[in-house]
Amino acid sequence: MIFTEFKNSKEFSKIRAYPILIVTLPIALIMIFFIIIVRPFFHLKIGLLHSDRIGHFALNTELYLCEKTYFKKKVIELFYYPTKTCNSQLAKIIERKLIVVPRLIGRPFDLIFRRFDFFKAHRTRIDTGDYDVHNLMEKLPTQLSLSKDEIIKGKKILEKFGFKNKKIIPFIIRDQAYLANKNNVIKRNFKYHNHRDDEVKNYESSMLYLAKKGFVVFRMGKLVENKITVKHKNIIDYPFCEFKSDFMDIFLAHQSYFGVTNLTGYDALFVIFRRPMLCLGSLPIGCMYTSSKNYLNTVYHHYSTSLKKNLTLKEIFEMGVAFSFTKKEYDDKNIKLIKFKPHEIKEYVKDMLKFSVNRSLFRNNNLNKKANLHYKALINKYDKEKSYHGKIISSFSIYFLKKNLKTILK
Repeated sequence: MIFTEFKNSKEFSKIRAYPILIVTLPIALIMIFFIIIVRPFFHLKIGLLHSDRIGHFALNTELYLCEKTYFKKKVIELFYYPTKTCNSQLAKIIERKLIVVPRLIGRPFDLIFRRFDFFKAHRTRIDTGDYDVHNLMEKLPTQLSLSKDEIIKGKKILEKFGFKNKKIIPFIIRDQAYLANKNNVIKRNFKYHNHRDDEVKNYESSMLYLAKKGFVVFRMGKLVENKITVKHKNIIDYPFCEFKSDFMDIFLAHQSYFGVTNLTGYDALFVIFRRPMLCLGSLPIGCMYTSSKNYLNTVYHHYSTSLKKNLTLKEIFEMGVAFSFTKKEYDDKNIKLIKFKPHEIKEYVKDMLKFSVNRSLFRNNNLNKKANLHYKALINKYDKEKSYHGKIISSFSIYFLKKNLKTILK
């Protein structure tokens, strides 16, 4: 019976996936004895970095560094990558800021520290995950950044392809291609995220609008389902681009004028580099980006097939889907998410152009003030643990609010 329980445990699955643990775990247990003895004089912590997905890899790490700086944490901490890194350039930047040890060393200690509460004080972790509940992005400069030489390198690459001194606007449109790829670092079924996917064709008129204004638009993505069909010298379908690389993935976000996203992992790069960001259809609604003045939000309609109407913001919270991350949770409540039409996206992009020049125009707008107060009241009521938000200082698209006033403020 004991053997059966162990065989079905998470610990056994990790040992089976990484057999060297049979040797390294006993050695780590012996060494932990000495780590505890010296703890009054030398407090050592060990933990993992979420290296498999770029959103967590970037944002969790940036927040950890911000918290360590802001709260003046004095402790020796070691990290390791539990998987192959999803982006080698981001790993390079992180390794300039943190002590990263081989998985062979870090993994056994981390598994032991996580398994037993007695060792909790030796586990490095970010208490807030990837949510900036202390508004540290507003208070501190970027912790993870490119070097001067790397910036020069990136500019030379763009110049070589005819994009010298151009304002860059990356679009990152979520579809299922990357997470569904069998060669992905992550070996899991991510179909529960499919409700967040969208068609890139819905964004093409907005890309063309910006391109005609002289911006260089990059449709981002490592793997995507479909190529974009619109043609313009200032529109680059980056997944099929000659200079696509891990380095340019990071550089383009770092140099962006602003980013446009329907909320996926890559937008974490806009966040850590403190770039303005248009969030199209923030999901789940209770977890939208609010911790910085750089964020311009919109919300998808939540259509109830039972009630035969679009739900108000208050009803979305009341029905228990404001913090729902899986498609099944929406299906179980008979709620269908209504994605934006191309002309709506273009209007939101027009708002974003104004927002990037004058954020106070949006923050001081009476409709935005009312919407933020209403949203804050709902968060205070339903997010008792204060898990997702600090001070709410983001803005809503004014066009979005004017068009959806009753749905949002009711």
